[in-house]
Amino acid sequence: MSLGPEGTVALPPPAPGWFERPFGQAGLDQFALDLRTPAPPPARSWLHSPLKTRGFPDRGPGSYMAGGTLAQWFDVIIHRQELSPTQPEVDP
Repeated sequence: MSLGPEGTVALPPPAPGWFERPFGQAGLDQFALDLRTPAPPPARSWLHSPLKTRGFPDRGPGSYMAGGTLAQWFDVIIHRQELSPTQPEVDP
C-alpha cells in the first residue's frame, strides 16, 4: 500500500493481545529491544508465546496477522512512539 509522497496515516493504538501493545506503555519515546539476549522468565514467556499483530490497513482496523513467536520473527525490535514520513534529500 502506498500513501504517496505526502501521505500519512494515523493508526489506532494496538488492540489488547497484540504484541506491540506493551511498547506504548513503556514510557519511552523510542527504544531498541534485542531479542537474542537472555531474558527473565516473564519476558521469556512473552517472547516464546504465539504472537498476534496489526494487519493491513486496507483490510480494516481489526485486521491482524498471527502465528510464530517474537523470537522467531525478530532478532531486534526498534520502536518509536511516533513516526513521520521520510523527507527526500534535495540537491542544491
